[in-house]
Amino acid sequence: MRERPSKDLTVSDLLRDVMGLGQAFGGDFTGAARSVQIVDSLDAISVAHPHTVLVLTESLASSGWRVEMALRSAWERAAACVVVPHSPVHEASVGALADRLGVPMFLSHENPFQVAVRVAAAIAQPEATRAALLARVAHELAALRDPMPRQIMAVLERALPQKNIYFTGPDDGVLLGHIVTDHRMESTQLLVTDEHRLTIGTLVVQTPPDSPDSTGKIEEVLELAAAAYSLWAARTRSHDERAGVRSSLLLEQLLSGDSEDYQLLSTALGWPAGGPFLMAALGLTSASQATVDPAMVFRSFWPRRPDFSPLMRYKDVWIGWYRLKGNAPIDDDLKAFSKIVGTVVNKAANTVPCSAGVSGCFSSMAGASQAILEATTAASVAVAVAGRVVLAGQMGPEQLLATLPRQAMTQPARMVLAGLLEADVDGTLLKTLACLLDVGLAPSLAAQQLGVHRNTITARLQKIKDLGYDPGDPRQRLALHLACTVLVPGI
Repeated sequence: MRERPSKDLTVSDLLRDVMGLGQAFGGDFTGAARSVQIVDSLDAISVAHPHTVLVLTESLASSGWRVEMALRSAWERAAACVVVPHSPVHEASVGALADRLGVPMFLSHENPFQVAVRVAAAIAQPEATRAALLARVAHELAALRDPMPRQIMAVLERALPQKNIYFTGPDDGVLLGHIVTDHRMESTQLLVTDEHRLTIGTLVVQTPPDSPDSTGKIEEVLELAAAAYSLWAARTRSHDERAGVRSSLLLEQLLSGDSEDYQLLSTALGWPAGGPFLMAALGLTSASQATVDPAMVFRSFWPRRPDFSPLMRYKDVWIGWYRLKGNAPIDDDLKAFSKIVGTVVNKAANTVPCSAGVSGCFSSMAGASQAILEATTAASVAVAVAGRVVLAGQMGPEQLLATLPRQAMTQPARMVLAGLLEADVDGTLLKTLACLLDVGLAPSLAAQQLGVHRNTITARLQKIKDLGYDPGDPRQRLALHLACTVLVPGI
């Protein structure tokens, strides 16, 4: 690396701060840039001082071999860099030579004299150039109006070239960009917080070894970007909160038949138009003790797509629906939607223990009341297990029985099956009875589920009957099924 005073402007600074330099080739952008010279002949380079930015005129750059000679002379004179008027020929041949010599070279589309003036101004007033950089970054961020994370990252990458930039979430997981695993890289970090000083994430800039950019300069740029990220987070949360409240109100009006402007309002709120639909109800599990707002967690994982409605609060659950694809079988859509809902509740369950129910298909919002009833009923069945999704169309007696309060039912269940429990040393008779009741007293199905031979099931059933318990007796079946469901969950 060439020695230079710490306050010298570098070629890297010029690349970042001076408009119109163009595409970069060569190496060692850390060298100092102390003066600028317009070059209209090869002889002029021979008297150039070290660390000079050489700007070739169009006449000199009209020939490829002249540009090559200029590059070699620039290397001999330890020039800071060479700016060459753009030409496809130069890009192919001269660019390779600049890379071999390690001489920084730029192919510029701008007028050489204008470029030289900009470089001279930057060299004469480096602090003004730094201020201009910050002003440019601020202007680009302000021009976004409604900044999105990737747009903010793009502004950062333009402002801090030749550096690796990434953004992590509160859990340190990388949300944008990627981490370069090079121990020589130096990292500058800035915490991004919201208006309540809660962490949104962290901006990290990895700087190559011997980078001329100071940490202070990088931090100033990051502070501007951090403000934009905070604005994005605040607007997103505000939008979600407003949309959720308005959607809940509109849903209640729709169900009560008191919504004249339903179509207009639903469009503004992002409700999918047309039909048919499938509905999901997300609810907290019975053991949930959430310490964060469930709505915020659910909405962070709920799909933001034109065929999905936003999530909205309805009584004790959160409702959302999906518009089916017109050319797909309903069973395929039901399977796909259930899988998406399952992904949502499983991800959310890490923070807010929850489960969900899915309705059957309904053709239009006129059938929303029945769909909500189906989805919420299925959700109430699923409530015992976090991450569980129950389909309304697939609920049977075993699903309904599974919602019973086990603690309150345990002692009565033991009383009903007291004789069997006393004789059943290893628990096989109880499991067999529970399984038989779940599969409609079909020995073959019970044998398959328990992994034993059909004759084994038949023999166990006879022992159960000998103890006075006959699952085929209608007068006993309900009590036996209730007791088995309480004592043998999951069979």
